[in-house]
Amino acid sequence: PMPQTREHVEILDVLGVERLVVALTKCDLADEETLFIAEEEIADLLAPTGMAGATVVRVSSETGDGFDALHAALAEAIPPPRGEVDDPFVFRMPVLRRVLVPARGAVLTGIPVHGSIAVGDRVDVLPQGWTGKVRAIQVHHRDADSASRGHRAALALSDVQVDKVKRGMVIAAAGVLKPVKRIATEVRILQGVRKPLAHGDRVRLHIGADQAVARVHLPGKKPVQPGGSDIVELEMAEPVVAAPGDKIVLRAENASATLGGGFVIELLAARLKRRQGIVDGLKERARHLDDPAALVRGCLIAASERGTTVDDMVARTALRPDVM
Repeated sequence: PMPQTREHVEILDVLGVERLVVALTKCDLADEETLFIAEEEIADLLAPTGMAGATVVRVSSETGDGFDALHAALAEAIPPPRGEVDDPFVFRMPVLRRVLVPARGAVLTGIPVHGSIAVGDRVDVLPQGWTGKVRAIQVHHRDADSASRGHRAALALSDVQVDKVKRGMVIAAAGVLKPVKRIATEVRILQGVRKPLAHGDRVRLHIGADQAVARVHLPGKKPVQPGGSDIVELEMAEPVVAAPGDKIVLRAENASATLGGGFVIELLAARLKRRQGIVDGLKERARHLDDPAALVRGCLIAASERGTTVDDMVARTALRPDVM
């Protein structure tokens, strides 16, 4: 496999992806022996990852062979719908594109990562802090009254200069979330990285559809070795929108290589103290990021010395105020 393919697989692995279907293309141009060797290489590439044993489907766009099998494999790999499950988190949608829609003007597209939004709701465009109103929604290219987590959505906003909105900004429920410049994360460094991640290193953080330069602080004191994982505090040069559980990727500051990835544990108001007890507490909280009660407990523990408010806890957990 090409170096870029290997890097993509490594990124999927550090993000925790476990379900994968591989389409082996242009199979009409290869003989059986070549196809067998390619399948063996794919198996070896995926073997050390959480995607080991992924289904490989031979396809050809020239002859049309294999596409029925590919569709069946994808249908089997996709988990069944969970039905109407109440999402305890506020609405958030990273902006992927700004497009022009006939009779609608400029709209913002993306996939909500949490919550739901309806026509008439007020939203914030972050980190800029612009506030507007949802005047129209499309879901999968059809007019809709609302959009929810996982939908391919397009939002038309009023009171916002949509032409100034860029990829990576976040549309969120109004008056709830606050951009931050410091987060606690758990990061795994890729096995093939040449040197450990050290205290003071500068990296490029990718989160949602956004990216920012960040400086590394290691409360555990020791560098994170290739193939290893640890708690990493990231201090961004510019504020980003984040919430506990958000997936992240770390690349070299000049974006020349991927270093590793992981997830956000906590939004920080101040730098972490370099104590093992701090590290152990964050590792414990990292195990319960999908539990609203555990998020609230973790937020209270983190604020035990400075105090906090309900609004601040909502901003730091991204839980809906009524859930809080």
